[in-house]
Parts: sequence; C-alpha cells; structure tokens
Amino acid sequence: MNSPRSSQSVLTDCGVRLDDEVCVQPTEHAARLLAQGRVTDLGALCGVLLLYQNSVFRQVTARYRGQDAGHVISGALHVAESPGGDVGIVGGFGVGAPATALVLEQLAALGVRRAVAVGTAGALQPDLGPGSAVLCTFALRGEGVSGHYWSPADRAFPSPDLTCRLAQALDDTCDDRFHHGGTWTTDAPYRETRAEVSRHAAAGVLTVDMEAAALFAVARYRDVDCAAAFAISDSLVTKRRTPGRRSPAVTTTLTELADGAVSVLRTA
Repeated sequence: MNSPRSSQSVLTDCGVRLDDEVCVQPTEHAARLLAQGRVTDLGALCGVLLLYQNSVFRQVTARYRGQDAGHVISGALHVAESPGGDVGIVGGFGVGAPATALVLEQLAALGVRRAVAVGTAGALQPDLGPGSAVLCTFALRGEGVSGHYWSPADRAFPSPDLTCRLAQALDDTCDDRFHHGGTWTTDAPYRETRAEVSRHAAAGVLTVDMEAAALFAVARYRDVDCAAAFAISDSLVTKRRTPGRRSPAVTTTLTELADGAVSVLRTA
C-alpha cells in the first residue's frame, strides 16, 4: 500500500517521471523505527490529524487522552485511544509545504491511510472574518512541492469521500461560519502580491495557505485519503493586512475543526 500508483509513468512539473527511481525512500525510515521498536505499524489507526499550530496541538492532545509516541517521525505523535478507534494526532512539525510533505511521507510509510489537516489560512473574500471555517475543495498549486508528485496541472484535489464526510460534520458544528471552496497554496508568504490576490479573489478562491496543494499531491501519490480545513486568521482583501491569529474565535474554530476531523476519521 505504500508504493506509488502504478500509472505514474508521466512527467511531473519538474520534468522527471513519477516512477523514476529515487535516492531515498520513506520506507527506509519506517523500517529503521520498526526494527528499533520505537513505533508499531500505524496501519491500525483510523487515521491521523495534522495540526500546524502548537498551541492547538497541546489543547487537543490534552482532551483526547491516549499515549504519546514522541518524535518517532518529524513531529510529535499522540495516539488518541477510543473504543470507536484510535486516531493519531501529529504536531510540532512546523508549517509549509515541505514540512507537510515530509511528515505525511513518513506516516504513509508506517501504514497511515487517512489524514486530515487543520490549520489557519488567510481570507481572499471580504465575508470571511477571523474564526470562519473553510473546508478546502481544491488547491491552486503556487508552491514547489506538488511539482515533484503531480503531473502538470493548475490544481490539486483532496479525497472526495473524506472531504464530503468532513463537510457533513462541519456543517453540524460550525453553523453559519462554515464555507467550502478553493485555496491558493504558496510557499512565499512575503511574495503574495496585490495582483495575485486580486486575480484569485476574482476567480472565487476563498483562502491562501501554505500546505494544502502539497498535502493533496503527496496523499494522491501514496494512496492516502486526505482532506483539509482552515480557520480564517487574517485577511488579504484590504489594503492593510488585518491579522487576527490570536483571536479567541480562531482558537475556537481550530478546536472545532479538530474535533470534527477526529470524529470523521473514527467513522470513515
């Protein structure tokens, strides 16, 4: 299950074939951890929740009691135990497309088959205030990681079934704060130009983030079902950026999104 899809003889954006031999496989890292007894096969997990904000990771893991596996991957792994199924909660791995790709590769090599990422994003539409919840339905590929995993295309997509299940859960919990739509993924937050923001906003894109396109690309390549949801923390719509990352509304939405993700992973 950890091998790439067999139909990957096409060229990536980087001009190499998806089935070309690579120098280092994530399975090597997994095999070393398993041999040392530092971790067991994670295939028994219902899935994993990826959390970018460390404060939210601490809050969520305190509420979902279980076992801390430590930094057996490039992040901290907490296994939330439940009769309904165990879910891995991962944090402390940083932000951005490369960090997300690295940790998801390691998790997939250890047997993980489902992943939901929850983090913050910037608004590209005026009706999205701090604390709004957005389920991501596609990601414009403005970062560099997806080009190593995906054939040339403007967009990367999450898993339809898992995204639909998450939509149903969030619709029940987030009420009128819940939206769904596309994001623009970029790994250059200080090069988000007014022209780009205006173009994407006019096309109806809801948010800007730093990870979704990479998450979707790696997940597709490794046959992992994935979805992503954001809490709006700031806006790029106005001339003056309006950050709201410390807003209690943002923290509340992040924890609600995390709860929804855990629930969906246990029932998927």
